[in-house]
Amino acid sequence: MASPAPPSLTPDQLAANQGPGIIVGNLIVAAAAIIAVALRIWARRLKGLRLGPDDWLIMAALPFGLAMCVVTIYAVHHGLGRHLMGVPISDLKREGQAFYASEMIWAASIPFIKISILVLYVRVFGQLRYMRWSAWCLSIFTIAWAIMVILVCSMQCLPIQGIWDKTIKAKCIDAPTFFIAGSVPDVVVDFMILVLPIAAVWRLQKTIVERISLMAIFLLGSL
Repeated sequence: MASPAPPSLTPDQLAANQGPGIIVGNLIVAAAAIIAVALRIWARRLKGLRLGPDDWLIMAALPFGLAMCVVTIYAVHHGLGRHLMGVPISDLKREGQAFYASEMIWAASIPFIKISILVLYVRVFGQLRYMRWSAWCLSIFTIAWAIMVILVCSMQCLPIQGIWDKTIKAKCIDAPTFFIAGSVPDVVVDFMILVLPIAAVWRLQKTIVERISLMAIFLLGSL
């Protein structure tokens, strides 16, 4: 049975469902990711170039992205996108399990994506010492951050079932505070990756318009 609705909620509010929009959005992103990676590989093959480490890393990241899509769609079928009070308790548990899985998948995928971009920078600007050192430092930090997030997420409640089953007496961390705090270094690294190639591009013997165009391309690619 669904949880009883509070008087403040109307039937229309309980019936509201953002799930279809969530599914469509995830499918669009998943399709775009597949096309982008396929085009990248095709472009390398077209030029007769071997796939580099950055190519292999981004290909390794793709299954994680597709897994996130599958998990999200599974969560939609169990209540994601609907009001909490209109979702049966049994579905809330499955949605909680999907959310837990998405945390782990997301944390595991981040190093592949970010290090792929950093390796690309080194491939293009490897002659610059600051670029090599920056890429190494940011890569090591990203791996350490991902390991930390995975370990904390895997033990955020003891027993672990307490994450999705609130009827169990479990000892849990303050998850919202952890994820907010954990997002800060993640965002800082994202910003550093975005601005990292700017100095290198600016040193190129190109016109200002060409340099700005190149910086825009790198920034867009990093996003």
